[in-house]
Amino acid sequence: MAEAEVDACVSCEDVIVPVPLLLAFERAIAVDLAQRGPATGQTFRFLRKSVPLSPAEVARMLDASLDTVSRWEAGRRAIDLPSWLVVATIALEAFDQPSALLQGLRAVRDPTKSERVLAITA
Repeated sequence: MAEAEVDACVSCEDVIVPVPLLLAFERAIAVDLAQRGPATGQTFRFLRKSVPLSPAEVARMLDASLDTVSRWEAGRRAIDLPSWLVVATIALEAFDQPSALLQGLRAVRDPTKSERVLAITA
């Protein structure tokens, strides 16, 4: 539950919620779900979308098939704890700064996109 001050249209009395307020509320929900669960298909999908990640990208990072991700999100297959924890951690990190875990998983799963030349001097 959340409380917020919003505006209402004088003529039609429709409530007007500013987009930044909606985004902040969505992030607060994602953080709460990532910290406390439950680990369901619906919450897994919500966290994935909040980052945002595509189902294909999640499948690649978790070394799972796209069908498996689809089954998790539809509730037709139980989500394994390590996969839940990875997506939850990415979501938690994503709202404070670029996710180190997400960057690392992307680099491991698609090394051609993360090649860098480092010069080390003594």
